[in-house]
Formats: sequence, structure tokens, C-alpha cells
Amino acid sequence: MATRMRFPTPYSKSIIGSLVYSKRDQTDPPIDVPFSISAEINEICNLSCTHCIQKREVSGEVIPEELLLKRIQEIEGAKYFSISGKEPTMTPDKLVRVSHAASEIAEKVILMTNSILLTPELQHRLQGRVHYLDPSLDGCEGVHDAIRGEGAFARSWENICYAADNDMFEMIGLIATLNSGSYKEAGALVDMISDRFGDNGRVKLDVAFYLGWPDDKMLLNEEQFMEAVQDVTSREYKIFIAIPPAYSRFLPRLFRELGVDESTRRYCSDTGLASYLVEGHRLMPSAHVESPAYLLRISSDGNVYFGCTHLMREGKTDQWSIGDITEESLKDIFRRLKNKEDHLFNRLHDLDPRCADADCFQYCKGGDRTAGFLKNGTASDPFCEILREIQQP
Repeated sequence: MATRMRFPTPYSKSIIGSLVYSKRDQTDPPIDVPFSISAEINEICNLSCTHCIQKREVSGEVIPEELLLKRIQEIEGAKYFSISGKEPTMTPDKLVRVSHAASEIAEKVILMTNSILLTPELQHRLQGRVHYLDPSLDGCEGVHDAIRGEGAFARSWENICYAADNDMFEMIGLIATLNSGSYKEAGALVDMISDRFGDNGRVKLDVAFYLGWPDDKMLLNEEQFMEAVQDVTSREYKIFIAIPPAYSRFLPRLFRELGVDESTRRYCSDTGLASYLVEGHRLMPSAHVESPAYLLRISSDGNVYFGCTHLMREGKTDQWSIGDITEESLKDIFRRLKNKEDHLFNRLHDLDPRCADADCFQYCKGGDRTAGFLKNGTASDPFCEILREIQQP
């Protein structure tokens, strides 16, 4: 009989960027947290990044903008509304209209972007409607350009600096995604951000880790992961280190070697995410969610997913959709989730019974159950060495 976990983590890719800096004022997990939404507004991008996880094939055309705006206007009670794409600034007029609609129904609107096309003119059009800017910045110039293309860093950096220097947004949450080829430069990036912006409270850096399936060579192995975390936590400039469930198997060693004190754990009332204090930095294992948190992602074709791990799968992903906004409202989808009427969502609670008996369970909390479900049809972490023999490609 499967072990029942209280809640599965919706943050398989983890919450990154500005959201990791939400106020953490609770010593106990919140009983409930507000829901959040992420919407893809297009299927085009101006870059071909080597670590892009968007491999899935959409099932149809991009839904009409009028329908997307209608569904947004029907929403009630959203805490955060995140706008993504592939690259949302590729359709600037649509981005402006969606940001205006989102700002009417959510407390905070977030823009996820590579920032190359986020010109001062576009920033002024978005000001007051987009509250948090979350640009990707994967390293200093050489590393960033190796991942995103020659000249990408200079163009992004110029727009990021303009936004920071002119207070265009309430917060800028820089996102650095480390992979096996870039992790050694993480410390240099921290120093660069510290030197340019200092500790002004508006510009923050969030270090995250590349996602892929277990045989992906861009994933960090245990030694690389440990080296990266130890490097960035040795810096004076304080950051968040977001640890996706795919790296949960490394947490026992990480907690032991960094001397993580579990009494420093704090929960965010907005997201339910837990974090731990290490030398003034915050470690955030997203598998440590213990509250009923819902992060829904609207695909550009109208399908709705729980989290965004589905982006890693090649081919169409309709079978893992928990709804379709061309057929029903987001309010109805949320109602089904809260009433435990969604079959896919309910199955994410079921773990292999060996998980609860494993010594590492107190750290990994079941690991990347969403990835396991998408890969194998079970809520068993495909990265877990203990369960590896039951995993099928």
C-alpha cells in the first residue's frame, strides 16, 4: 500500500526569482496559502539557450488573446501572477495588455524574461502593472553568452541596470541557473552583483539549478552541487539558494556539511515554502512544502498544468493537463483541486512505501514526485538512488 504524503510539492522547478524573497515570518507551515498562476503568452523566443527546459510540443495554436484576458478577469484571490512565454517581450503589446489585466486580479505581477528586449520604453509601459522583474542572468559575461549566445549578456545587463537605477519595479529578482558547465563561476556572479548593486534591497540574486532527466549531462552531480553551494554561501553578499526536488537526494550531506540548524527553518505565508539559514544565506528546498499550495501554469495552447515540470518532456503533454481554459474557467479548475476531485493531482500524493522508511526521507520529503509521475506514471522520484531499480525510462 502506498504511503500517503500530506501534500505534494507543486514547485518541481521551484519558485525562483523575486518570490523567494517573500516575507518568511512563520515557524510552522501555514494552514493554507494563496494560489498563484503562471501564464505563457506566446511560443516564440529570441534565443536558443543550451539549458532551456522547454522541450514539449504544444497541442495547438496559441489561444486567442481575448480568451486569455477573459479567463484572467474571472480569477479571484490570486496572490501572484507570473507572465512568461517562451519570451514574453517578443510580443510587447500583448505583454502590456496581459500585465494590465493581471494587475487587476493579483496582488503582485511578475515578469519572467531574458530582458534583451526589455527596453526602457517597454519598461515605462509596464511600470505600475508589473511589480517584480525576474530576469535570467546565468553568470558573468563569458558564461552567460556561452549559454545564451554572443552579446546576450551586454544587452540584458544594460536593461537590468536601467530598471534598477530608475526604480522601474518594486523588486528585481535575478535568476542564475547553474549547470554542470557553469557552476564554478557562481561565486564570481555573486561578487559581480554585489559590486554593482550592493545590498540595496531592490536587486536580489537567486541561485537555482538546472533541471533535466536523470541521464542529462547538464545536471550537477553531488560533488558539483556541494561545491556550488559551498562557494556561494562563503560570500558576504546574501542570496537565496533554491534547491529543486531533483536535487533532494543531496540534502542529507548538504545539511550535515554546512551545519544547517533546523531551528532556523521559516515558512513563507504566501507560498508555503520553507528555508533554512546558513551564514546569513537562505537554503530553500522546494520539496519541503507542507501546506496545500497551488501553482498553476497556463500553457500557450490553453492547457493548465500543476507546476512546470511538463516542459521537460518532449512531444505533446496533454495527458498531464489538469484543465483547459478553452473549455472551463480557472475558478472551476481550482475548485476541483481544492475538493480533491482531480485524479492526476491526487496521485501525486502516493509514494513508494520505502520512502517513509528511508533515513533520507526527513530531508528529501519524497523528492521530485512530479517528475516521477511524468516519467513513470508514479509519484516516485526518478533521481532517487534508493528507488532506482523500480524506475523505467
